[in-house]
Amino acid sequence: MENEINTRDLARLLDVSSKTLSAWAVDGIVTRLAHGKYDLTRSVRGFVQHMRGLVDARGGEGPAAAVAAERIALLKLQSEKAEFELQKMAGTLINVDEVEAHKVAEWRKLRTLMMTLPTRIGSLAGLTAQQTAVADDEVRAVLNEMAASDYDPPTEAEIAACMAIRLRRVNGASGKPA
Repeated sequence: MENEINTRDLARLLDVSSKTLSAWAVDGIVTRLAHGKYDLTRSVRGFVQHMRGLVDARGGEGPAAAVAAERIALLKLQSEKAEFELQKMAGTLINVDEVEAHKVAEWRKLRTLMMTLPTRIGSLAGLTAQQTAVADDEVRAVLNEMAASDYDPPTEAEIAACMAIRLRRVNGASGKPA
């Protein structure tokens, strides 16, 4: 389960003992899924609500309220980081550097294939050397236009969407990493 966290990690995230977590599970503050396993999102939300209740009960005044608010903000960030790490481990995130490297490799591959196209067509269609040279000039012109600054390449989101489709094809209908 993506949103599952063990006792040790949740206790470390919330900066409490495992004994406190067990007591909070009984009180409904954190959500226990099974022995030693907790629902990360529900547990952090429950903890935040619990902390807000404590602050409200004290009137929400003074430095203690500011410290509690800062702790809540920190816990939210830690929760987001933990969720990010879980998504990363589950393989549901794509590394931007890997996407960029893949994009560059695909564009190079396309360029190479396009450069061989006139010769391949010339051989298959029995074109003269002059006709093949004209086709080669046109392909080069198109590639130069694409390389020009006014060419609008696909966005990162478009490339990521294409890669996701490609990964699903490679991994089969299940979408599970190979």
